[in-house]
Amino acid sequence: MASGASTGAISFPAKGWNMEQLIIQLVSGAIGGNVAGGLLKNQSLGTLGNSIAGIVGGGLGGQLLSGVMSSGATDAARLDATTP
Repeated sequence: MASGASTGAISFPAKGWNMEQLIIQLVSGAIGGNVAGGLLKNQSLGTLGNSIAGIVGGGLGGQLLSGVMSSGATDAARLDATTP
């Protein structure tokens, strides 16, 4: 396999996130936006507005959380108790 060949998963080269994770974040955000709009009737933006707000929040929040979690895992991996 060539070094630039695809393995089937679409990933963002700089971060290593795959498309499946992004889609889950966006769909979850849309669902969450509509649930929040249903619970907060006075601040609802309508179905489309709640979906868009949720998609933006889910996408950005998921990417930020992934970045925080991956850096924490990297730092924790360096704290190996067996090495002096």
